[in-house]
Amino acid sequence: MEVKVIDGLTSSRTIALENLHSVRTKLIHDSNANLLNGFCYLR
Repeated sequence: MEVKVIDGLTSSRTIALENLHSVRTKLIHDSNANLLNGFCYLR
């Protein structure tokens, strides 16, 4: 559901959500890589 009150506000909110999603994905990816590195180091 997207309410268009002001185009600028809507677009900036969408951009913020996309940035949040990409940052979260990157954090998850980095933590997974760190876990894999930790397992390799333990071996």
